[in-house]
Amino acid sequence: NLVQVLLATVDKEFAPNWSLLLLWASLANAIPITFWTIALIYSHPEILAKIRAEMACVLMADRAVSETNFVQLSYLKQCVLEAIRLHSPGIISRRVVQEVTVQGYTIPPGDLLMVSPYWAHRDPESFPEPQIFKPERWSGMEKNVFPEEFLAFGGGRYQCPGRWFALMEIHLYVAVFVSMFDCQLLNGIPDVCTLHVVGTQQPVHPCPVLLVNRLSL
Repeated sequence: NLVQVLLATVDKEFAPNWSLLLLWASLANAIPITFWTIALIYSHPEILAKIRAEMACVLMADRAVSETNFVQLSYLKQCVLEAIRLHSPGIISRRVVQEVTVQGYTIPPGDLLMVSPYWAHRDPESFPEPQIFKPERWSGMEKNVFPEEFLAFGGGRYQCPGRWFALMEIHLYVAVFVSMFDCQLLNGIPDVCTLHVVGTQQPVHPCPVLLVNRLSL
């Protein structure tokens, strides 16, 4: 499993650090994004229907979702990316290692720079109709290449090293969930906690749902 691989490939002195980092990343980002993706999909019946049509086509007689076939669920991947765009961290910080000038401002080494993916992803010049959940905006994206305006995983050389694993686990979990359950959000999509700026935004209150096991796709 993942923990065994981690322990076998990193220095034992740093294994606890990496294990804690993996746990934090899951709790702070992957799990909340999975929630928001599911909530957004089930709040848009036409999007849910399109996902299930894609799944029926890809999976066909074999209903089971596996690592080999779920990568063909391109529209579902677009839904995950769109949920990430809407619910990215409030801030990402980086410490300046050498003097740099940005738009006439000189920033010395040691200063802390912060950028807000949350607001960058709401720039209408980069993302038209930014408040709308529109998975189709990702349909022209090249494989594993994000536009520079998409800052959910950072940017440049120091992007999140676990981003591909996170996308895979979110994508796979949502695929299994959509194939197995009908879900009704009894109080609609909850509001976002605006005070939560580190990691993915949390819902401001609980989100009760009604789950019904599906018999078929």
